[in-house]
Amino acid sequence: MLDADRDSMRASGAQFARELASAGIAVEYKALPETFHAFLNGPQEPGFEAGLRLIIDWANGIQAKQNRGAGTRTGRRWSLGRFVHCLSRT
Repeated sequence: MLDADRDSMRASGAQFARELASAGIAVEYKALPETFHAFLNGPQEPGFEAGLRLIIDWANGIQAKQNRGAGTRTGRRWSLGRFVHCLSRT
């Protein structure tokens, strides 16, 4: 989970992450410093690129785990450019 450090709803995000963890669900929670609610909605927002990089690193980690489980080492890694390209197509 990725939260904005200066979001008025940050406490509920942190609580949700704790509840997921208590239920045995693997969760990573990060609050990105100096960011406000909806910072991922605009490339001009402070923290936008750092937030996307965290998401990309997470996606690459998931993909690497899946590749190891399938016995393969191939597969395209996510990059900032690829991620933004996919977003622009939606």
